[in-house]
Amino acid sequence: MTLVHIKTYGCAHNMSDSEVMAQYLVKEGYQVSGFGRLAIEQDLSEPELIETADLVIYNTCTVKNPSEDKFFSQLHATNKPVIIAGCIPQAEARAEWLVQYSAIGVEQLHRVADVVEQTLQGVVVHELKKQKSLHKRDFVPTLRKNKYVAIIPILQGCLGACTYCKTKFARGTLKSYPLDDIIAQIRLAKHDGIHEMWLVSEDNGAYGLDIDLTLLDLLRAIQSIEGDFKIRLGMFNPEYAYEYRHELPEIIKDDRFYDFIHIPIQAGNNQVLEDMVRPYTREQFQEAVDLFKEKIPSISIATDIICGFPTESDDQWKETMDLVKKNTFSVINISKFYPRGGTSAAKMKLLPTEIPKARSKELSEWFAGQNYNESYVGTTVKVFFSEEGKNDTLIGKTQNYKQVVIVGNKDLLGKYALVTITHTTRDDLRGHLALVNS
Repeated sequence: MTLVHIKTYGCAHNMSDSEVMAQYLVKEGYQVSGFGRLAIEQDLSEPELIETADLVIYNTCTVKNPSEDKFFSQLHATNKPVIIAGCIPQAEARAEWLVQYSAIGVEQLHRVADVVEQTLQGVVVHELKKQKSLHKRDFVPTLRKNKYVAIIPILQGCLGACTYCKTKFARGTLKSYPLDDIIAQIRLAKHDGIHEMWLVSEDNGAYGLDIDLTLLDLLRAIQSIEGDFKIRLGMFNPEYAYEYRHELPEIIKDDRFYDFIHIPIQAGNNQVLEDMVRPYTREQFQEAVDLFKEKIPSISIATDIICGFPTESDDQWKETMDLVKKNTFSVINISKFYPRGGTSAAKMKLLPTEIPKARSKELSEWFAGQNYNESYVGTTVKVFFSEEGKNDTLIGKTQNYKQVVIVGNKDLLGKYALVTITHTTRDDLRGHLALVNS
């Protein structure tokens, strides 16, 4: 049987795309690795799996320079048929280097089996044409990175025009999946015994604005589904957090939604935000965050910060540091500014390289010293376990999406348990099993 290895770079949306490609390939009789589900994957490292495979699909990310660098380093070391998928070929469809390789775009995943077949025959195939409408996803992939989690894209692209972002070159302008299709996928996942679903995209807040709907409409439709399941609402931009600041917390209060939001502020100074073409202010972001905290006191909030944007002064950077110190973010995704080819920010006069580096170090070192979890010591929390960790540990999530680590029996996977917390770190809670719920 022909073995295809899929290597995924980047975000949860990319992982979902890899799972979808795997589904189409398995349907056509291919064996697929890259998801940790097969016996062969438990015995071999990823480099060994790549070496063992008959063909490799690299599902790429174009958000940051380091991600691209890792991909190209891996690509140049691969001596077998390759298909390049994801954001890089979609954003650089006319690149000279790409003519050597088969490529498949983010809206052509249903064509993957044909591309694999032709590539194995020595034909270079490019399936990169954008579609007027998104291809229907009427299944939940059987090969998933985490068999207890279903990743469900709700849209493709965005309505933004951020000066630093190259992802829109790949994912394009907003195309929302039909509401009924998303609900059907959630129902199917639930029917298949999947308890946790992630709603993912480039900006969940924009959902439906191209089809006379809103994110609120989608989430209320999800509320109408009966039964016990968990929804993790993925990233949405601050302008939508502000616009929906009164209604959205009321929906998330439903126990079937994790008490978790990811709102990337990117910078804490209004002029820098304007230079980034981010359509909100620091004050609007803060008002939205404060309302979420007021209505859901235990909520966990993640954000993103870009360090050293070209127009950012020392005083403006201090405003960003003031903002993160004011808020108890459970996660901060910290990135040095990288000039992405083709973006307008790449044409700006860059700051000396030591400045983004120093600012990233300052924020990283400060955040490394924070631990907002200490109040959990001595408490007992309900946890859904969905992942195996290192050294015989299990990893789960609380209602407010705090990560919990215990040494435990694998029989707990896919189940709830009560855990008594004995100590914490900045990133997780640790303890021992108190009681298992059936």
